Amino acid sequence: KNIKINCIFKSTPSSLHSLYELTSYLRDDSFCLMTIDSIFVESEFAGFLKLAKEESNFDGLIAVTGYVDDEKPLWVKVDSCNKILGFDSLQKDSECVTGGIYYFKKGIIEYTEKALSKNIFKLRNFLQYLIDEGINLNAVPFSKIIDVDHKRDLIEAEKFLKQSKTTS
Repeated sequence: KNIKINCIFKSTPSSLHSLYELTSYLRDDSFCLMTIDSIFVESEFAGFLKLAKEESNFDGLIAVTGYVDDEKPLWVKVDSCNKILGFDSLQKDSECVTGGIYYFKKGIIEYTEKALSKNIFKLRNFLQYLIDEGINLNAVPFSKIIDVDHKRDLIEAEKFLKQSKTTS
């Protein structure tokens, strides 16, 4: 299958502005968005994508993990069925954080302009805005997602990948 790739080079004031810049490319279909340089178990990502294709009772999926190694984690509160109830910068009674992997169904991208008009600029605040607007987001647990943004993260990622290979 041929895959069309568009490279966009643009400076934006925020993560939500960056997502908004993709509106014309993402308007007509569902999409998977990755916002971090992440390392994870391949089979868990395959399961995430399979769930995205099979399920229909949600508007979006968000990969979550109990592994927390981030300066500003976004904690996720979920119910017993993994429906996302809310997001917070503080842990409170949450057990997992976002992993930077998102799947949104067609139409969700339209909310970016509405959010920007309400002075919502960060992706983390956009996610809460979607919940506030009644959008049904579900959490998909991953055992571990490592955001590689520091040299020490490379060491942890290499260790994790070696361990994952021996257990699969």
